[in-house]
Amino acid sequence: MQRIFLGLVLLLAFWLVGCSINKAPLIPADDLSGQALAQSEFVNINNDFSFELFREINASKQDTNVFISPFSISMALGMTLNGAHGNTFEQIRQVLGYESHDLQTINQTYKNYFEQLMNSDAQVALELANAIWYDQNFTVLPSFLDANQQYFEAEARQANFSDPATLMAINNWVKEKTHDKIQSILTYIPRDAVLYLLNAIYFKGAWTYAFDPQATRDWSFRMADGQSVNCPMMFLTKKLLHYKGNNFELVQLPYGNGNFNMAVILPDVSLSVDSLLAELNFTQWQSWLEACQADSGTIGLPRFKMEFEMVLNDLLKEMGMPDAFSPTKADFSNMTPESGVYISLVKHKTFVEVNEEGTEAAGVTIVGFERTSSDFFEMIASRPFLFVIYEKDSRAILFIGKMVKPA
Repeated sequence: MQRIFLGLVLLLAFWLVGCSINKAPLIPADDLSGQALAQSEFVNINNDFSFELFREINASKQDTNVFISPFSISMALGMTLNGAHGNTFEQIRQVLGYESHDLQTINQTYKNYFEQLMNSDAQVALELANAIWYDQNFTVLPSFLDANQQYFEAEARQANFSDPATLMAINNWVKEKTHDKIQSILTYIPRDAVLYLLNAIYFKGAWTYAFDPQATRDWSFRMADGQSVNCPMMFLTKKLLHYKGNNFELVQLPYGNGNFNMAVILPDVSLSVDSLLAELNFTQWQSWLEACQADSGTIGLPRFKMEFEMVLNDLLKEMGMPDAFSPTKADFSNMTPESGVYISLVKHKTFVEVNEEGTEAAGVTIVGFERTSSDFFEMIASRPFLFVIYEKDSRAILFIGKMVKPA
């Protein structure tokens, strides 16, 4: 389970920016309109969501490398919130952690933080993009499109979902926005699909203090099951922000001008990474950062590349928003006047590469909507099946077979 540590490292890296940059409110102190949360409160809410989401994913991906972009997932669900109504709205808002705030405040806060992140460090490439694709035969309320364009800078595209070119166009958008690191997000568009919300995030940062490639050497990495594998281990000796806790050690590695950092958290030999993760929340995380001091030392970090993908439907239901996925209970009347529209897919894909020069990472989140229909079925032969070739008039069977492993 220590391999999951690699995913935790980068999860914390993306959110460290919210704890290391200026804590001033995103709106002037004399602005009493209440249309946006202070940055510190927004970071607090989103980091709580991040750690809870990561724990839930980790629980279902034991002994597997995990890497997510919680900000991408949060932003995609934030866009979704603008189309929800009634209990569906309340459940999504609660899962995100904004139950005490109105939609206007939530939207304005996403917008302000979006803009601040994009201008946080000129030496680091951080790109965020949002899009809405909807079927030409589906009615979308202008207010829904306008809100997502105004606050999330989402580009809206109407398309023919039955045309294979639409699938190609959506995947090409993903490929372009992630600089070719994620090639696709959809394998097909279901017949009942009516709308997709997409968020893409791309990060590329060079270490402030680069690792010397000549210092990299083969090293034994001990996995959770006790077995060991060799990996290229990078080494850096420098004065870095460091904290030694009761049962773990934390070192911060800065990128660029230092606004973005990677926090490497190594549990003691006697403690599993899952046990460490169980106690990690925003309050604990903040206390660890505040306890860091500049110390001289050496850090060894594996050089690695990782891809991860997961459908989040069941996980989000368990976290508290089941109605959004129910064809009979979902209420997206703020998105469309049509009934029977529900979320059919929330899918997340990521890529990360860490080497001597720095870190390159990308993530995509897609929220797919379908409408109910009673006049069709959908059968996908994605598991072993039988097949028969026969003559129609006589019903004579010419061939019969069983497929268990497609070539």
